[in-house]
Amino acid sequence: MSGKGVNQSPDGTNITIEGTQINDPLRKSEIFAEHFSRVFPSNIPPNPQLQDAIVTSIRSTSNNFFNGHITTEEIDRCLPKSKSKAVGTDRINTSMQKKNLTAVNKTHLQHLFNTLLFSPFIPPQWKQSIAIPLLKPDKPADDPSSYRPISLTSCLCKVMERILANRIQWLLESKNLINKQQAGFRRGCGTTDHITQLESHIKQDYSKKRSTVAVFLDISKAYDSVWTQGLIYKASRLGISGPILAWLQEFLNGRSLCVRVGSQKPSPSPLRMGFPREPFSVQPYLT
Repeated sequence: MSGKGVNQSPDGTNITIEGTQINDPLRKSEIFAEHFSRVFPSNIPPNPQLQDAIVTSIRSTSNNFFNGHITTEEIDRCLPKSKSKAVGTDRINTSMQKKNLTAVNKTHLQHLFNTLLFSPFIPPQWKQSIAIPLLKPDKPADDPSSYRPISLTSCLCKVMERILANRIQWLLESKNLINKQQAGFRRGCGTTDHITQLESHIKQDYSKKRSTVAVFLDISKAYDSVWTQGLIYKASRLGISGPILAWLQEFLNGRSLCVRVGSQKPSPSPLRMGFPREPFSVQPYLT
């Protein structure tokens, strides 16, 4: 039931393109890279007016506490708790951060995070995602569209993301900027909240002999099609400003994706829209 023991990767599977079967790992990597890159919109021109508003917010000196220096306490809270050995392009895994960080290491890490935050600068390796194609349930294994990409990104970058995500969540929650009906990506909330709410509406309407109508939307490629400049502008309108806003803008721009099949992966493809598919990211609080 958990799927363990099932090979979901295309390593030993032929991929069919226009009637031709392809088994070469490098060629399959290139096919998947082309397929995954197509879903990211690339024809949205930058808006100068929105960019002017973003720059004004970045230069703002308000929210000094929100934009304060990262502390070792924040790093301790945001270090990974999982035992995953997956690594991004920088080859650092979660075990290295959990077991091998001394107090001196954490001081150096604190200095690194603060330098990157107030620059703002993000190492190129932190902007590159390694996508692993995994077969969707009950889909033909020879069709590239049957696979979903799972991105491996820098574990070290994820620590900094968690720190900034905690600050963003604190700001939005403390100012009641998140709709009370939203349960996703919020602490103490979950899918059961919406189920309970729907059940309550149904029971109330049933007692009054009225009908209840519900509409469910499944937005295809939602994360992949996010307009990054619009997202940063929306963040600035919500009061996110200064170094954190500048860091978010730098984080979302200039990203790239390469697909790994077996040990083969082609050159990275640039991504102009959307954001990485990661277990934890700062963007869901804004979308």
